[in-house]
Amino acid sequence: MNIKFICSLTAAVIITACGGDGGSVSKADLVKACNDVVDWGESRCECMADKAKADLSADGQRLLYASMTGDQESAERLARAMNIEEASQAGMFMLNASMACALSEPE
Repeated sequence: MNIKFICSLTAAVIITACGGDGGSVSKADLVKACNDVVDWGESRCECMADKAKADLSADGQRLLYASMTGDQESAERLARAMNIEEASQAGMFMLNASMACALSEPE
């Protein structure tokens, strides 16, 4: 897992947190971004995308995607527009999802 990515996402959310625009991110886009950023493999990235679609708001999904694709400006703008609970959930998402998806994989 890419700790630098998780730390930058969490920092962006914590520093700037407090609506957003548009709809949620597609599952395919989340999977692609995951595969491009972290070395989890296709099945874990699919699991992460499913969890993001189920657990995060549309803004949270966009924040996650912006952070994974290196769009810091959008990530900061989205984080500022979110309430603190929603921003914290998005900021901790990759850490929580990585653990949950790893535990759900067959051995």
